[in-house]
Amino acid sequence: TSDLAELIVQQTEARFTSVSMNENGQPELVFQGVQGPAYAIEISTNLVNWATLTNFIMDVEEIFELTDTSATNDVRFYRAVSPP
Repeated sequence: TSDLAELIVQQTEARFTSVSMNENGQPELVFQGVQGPAYAIEISTNLVNWATLTNFIMDVEEIFELTDTSATNDVRFYRAVSPP
């Protein structure tokens, strides 16, 4: 026989909590997620083709802040993805 075990899973929704423009006209994004997993912030101009802007591992504070210094005046979409 084996001992009983209890598994508790807590899921925190990962999301952008703020998107704004700084004084230089650059997008500033604030992302909140779960500590530990790797995430990628991706960019697109057409919602079909995506490119990785940056990769990061969420720290203890569970907040990642990014200023997109490569942004131009073109339309740009952002998404956060985590590998399976």
